[in-house]
Amino acid sequence: EIQVRWNAPSTGSGCVVFRATVVERKDVWYQDDGPLSKVLCEDIQENHDEQPTALETCCACDEAKYEVTFEGLWSRHTHPKDFPSNSWSTKFSDVIGASHTTKYRFWEYGGIASEGLRQVAERGATRILESELKSQSSNIRTIIKARGIGYPNVTGKTFAVFRVDRKHHLMSLVSMIDPSPDWIVGVAGLELCLENCSWVESKVLNLYPWDAGTDSGATYI
Repeated sequence: EIQVRWNAPSTGSGCVVFRATVVERKDVWYQDDGPLSKVLCEDIQENHDEQPTALETCCACDEAKYEVTFEGLWSRHTHPKDFPSNSWSTKFSDVIGASHTTKYRFWEYGGIASEGLRQVAERGATRILESELKSQSSNIRTIIKARGIGYPNVTGKTFAVFRVDRKHHLMSLVSMIDPSPDWIVGVAGLELCLENCSWVESKVLNLYPWDAGTDSGATYI
């Protein structure tokens, strides 16, 4: 057994190749065959807090079908500050969203809420926002809807299926955090098309609370 000590290169330096040579006799030797060479590459961890930059145009030729999973991680243990005293009232409202074009966003980080988004943020009601989405039929491929999750399963999962194509290659969705004055959680304009003209195989994102800005409340109701 041979052991080698080495210092790994700095982050972003690429892969490292180890090569060994075995000499049997002066005229018989082996190099780079099978286990005599080994390539070690940096383990790049996906950042679950960052979205990829949206592309102006998508060059993918076909369409893609996705299943989105919304998983609740909100509990007294993960978010102890001012957690609602009546834990039985905690829930995420029905999830609503769409796959859409780059020209249309029904909500944006730091943007102004529409009446439909206000209704979701304050009451968990999706009907008006769904009507707003339907009025943008030229910019929408699929309207995404999934059942909300609530106590005692607020840390459970809910699912929905949607499609994207080269015109409608962004995805957005939103859900109300209840009880709250106007807090939502969701994703806005997630790019699913890749620059190499293919589709994202899978993506995991951490979703954080956003204040919709339609009510002045500062804590849970």
